[in-house]
Amino acid sequence: MMFSTSQEVYMYPENTAGNFAGKVAIVTGAASGIGRATVELLHARGASIIAEDRDPGVNALARPGIFPLVGDVAEEGAARLAVATAIEQFGRLDILVNNAGIIINKLEVDMENIHLHRQCLCSRYTDA
Repeated sequence: MMFSTSQEVYMYPENTAGNFAGKVAIVTGAASGIGRATVELLHARGASIIAEDRDPGVNALARPGIFPLVGDVAEEGAARLAVATAIEQFGRLDILVNNAGIIINKLEVDMENIHLHRQCLCSRYTDA
């Protein structure tokens, strides 16, 4: 189902508040843009969230149900910490939004595997 405006989301019962109740998410790149909007939307619909970003501005999202975490998930330790924090703070992990990104100004054929690998390190530390 495609939506042309955000207001249309509210017209469908499967998108009503509470449909993420009890779910726990990690959202990387959460300090701004799509990441921040994702945190706000998931939280409004009942999810608990680890909001991760290397920008300390992510701390502004702190409130019950949102735990900010400053770190760069392109680094193994930060990715591992994000997953461990979800388990420690909320007891589980259901949703992983790999939103954080870096810009690499190379043609795809010239990129090394390490560039692609570093984009989604959090998924390495889940049970999925």
